[in-house]
Amino acid sequence: MQETNTSIPLRSEQGNASVLFVEQATGSRALSLTAFLHAHKHPYHVVGSSSFRDARALRDTAHFDVLLVDTVGNVPAAVEFISASPDIPAVCLVAGHDVADAVKLMKAGAQEVLVKDDSRDFLELIPIAFRQVLERAQAREALGESEARFKSAFEHAAIGLALIHPEGRWLRVNRSLCSIVGFSQVEMLCKTFQSLTHLDDLDLEVENMTELLHGKADVYQMEKRFLHRSGHSVWTQVVVSLLRDRNGRPLHFIAQVQDISQRKHAQLQLQAAKEAAEQANRAKGDFVAKVSHELRTPLNGVIGTCDLLLETKLTMYQHELAATAKLSADSLLDVINEVLDFSKIEAGKISLEHTPVDLLDLVDDTVSIISSRLKGAGTELSYSLDSDVPALVMGDGGKLRQVLVNLAGNAIKFTPDGEVFIRVRKVVEPNSGDEFIRVAVHDTGIGITPEQQQRLFEAFEQADSSTTRKYGGTGLGLAICKGIVQAMHGKIGVDSNSGEGSEFWFTFPCEEAYQAIESKGEEILEGLKVQILHRSRITASQIARLLERSGAIVQTRRTGAAPDFRPDIQLVDDRWTPDESCPLDESIPTVFLACRGLHEIAGNRVFVLKPVRWKHLLNGIASALNPS
Repeated sequence: MQETNTSIPLRSEQGNASVLFVEQATGSRALSLTAFLHAHKHPYHVVGSSSFRDARALRDTAHFDVLLVDTVGNVPAAVEFISASPDIPAVCLVAGHDVADAVKLMKAGAQEVLVKDDSRDFLELIPIAFRQVLERAQAREALGESEARFKSAFEHAAIGLALIHPEGRWLRVNRSLCSIVGFSQVEMLCKTFQSLTHLDDLDLEVENMTELLHGKADVYQMEKRFLHRSGHSVWTQVVVSLLRDRNGRPLHFIAQVQDISQRKHAQLQLQAAKEAAEQANRAKGDFVAKVSHELRTPLNGVIGTCDLLLETKLTMYQHELAATAKLSADSLLDVINEVLDFSKIEAGKISLEHTPVDLLDLVDDTVSIISSRLKGAGTELSYSLDSDVPALVMGDGGKLRQVLVNLAGNAIKFTPDGEVFIRVRKVVEPNSGDEFIRVAVHDTGIGITPEQQQRLFEAFEQADSSTTRKYGGTGLGLAICKGIVQAMHGKIGVDSNSGEGSEFWFTFPCEEAYQAIESKGEEILEGLKVQILHRSRITASQIARLLERSGAIVQTRRTGAAPDFRPDIQLVDDRWTPDESCPLDESIPTVFLACRGLHEIAGNRVFVLKPVRWKHLLNGIASALNPS
């Protein structure tokens, strides 16, 4: 039969696929062509050949997507032709239902085997078979490309990758992992992960892998050491997961391995440096404590001796020398105590008590402690507690007093003429809703610039260098206060502008203590009408808050304003000057707030020393109301 090439271009959503049709007889060729002509929805570009020899020549010189092979009468030649064309999917036509021939063709590589007959159904099966084998071919090609990409990504990954058998054998490793452990890929595949794992890390990793195998975890990560070929250990970060088959049986582990030797080495160096620094800090703290103890023992002797000496008969010059020596010794003791406190805070050795604290007594005692610093100064010192402040809170009274004494002492130091007032109130943290006690010390002194505020609470820092020369101090006080307040889970800060005074404040948790409080005599104030005649509006309002807190009815007057009521008692500042608009009514029991002198009683007039302490004020009011 003469060779004939026939092409039938038809449209398809797949495009034009090339088909090499090898036909054995004119009848079979006509039958096949008839099938294509009827398959209008499945167009293919068909090239026909009447012999396997010619078909081989066409296959070797042109590209074909599918082979359609008529094997009737020459199955061996068809098997040989298909076997020699492994890259081209083949559809074979066989006569009858010879299963043996079909098996031979499938083994040779045939994708589909159709039985020839003269029915229309058979003709329509041919383009369907083409489509199926082409789809499978495309799927195999896509799978091959995917495998190639995976292999390339696996081999060239920047971190170590490995597939590990559930028993521990390395199934596949990449170059990066081989570089980490120093073995070649061939050598790795002859080993197990157990043989390359440091003994100290092996038990934990086996435990983690067992959890994966039992389904208790999906993935685990850990830091472990691999044994390098040269004998040293290599620190790595591994992340391991488990791949299972469709029936849930474990196939292999997938491991990612990253070399962290440099990071681990840096961590070990940092840890060693940290431990060395902590040891040095402990040694420094012990040294400071011992030296402070050794210094304070003789210094207390010097202070005690000066106190005794000042009680003896001395000339004015001798008394001045002894007083100077005592003042210097007291100052030196303050410095030593500050250094010791700072060293404890720096070493984290500060300990706090958790006992009931009477806030009114706390502030009253603070005023008593620092009142001696007001001698010769024209500074008014006052304080108040808001009505909602609990009488007792839980905390460390000694440490709270230390902070308040420091802040109030600084305020007096930098306010040679003006006012210093302490206010205690309860505040609520906006974000958490937690309640805190806020203690603020406000002064009308020299103020602090924003630049100076940034370094105030650092050790050995003051507002500027001239401060130390003029006012003295080590610059540790505020740093110590900061450490104490932070240990109490509070905050400390300052609000100020240069030349406008300052407000130093601190907070600590408001944990109310429920305990019986010994009466201080406040019951006499319940419903008592009190008039305050004072030249300072701030001081008058501070005293008024204290009185109102205990139930008194208070009015404050300066000059010119008419009284709201006739008072039961009046508190009069010794610097207040009466005038025609606001005369002093001598018929009303009076407590004079005096800058100097002892507590004195003269009829219904009582003198109380400033700064006013709550206990003294209560006693003064009681004495004025009941002179007997």
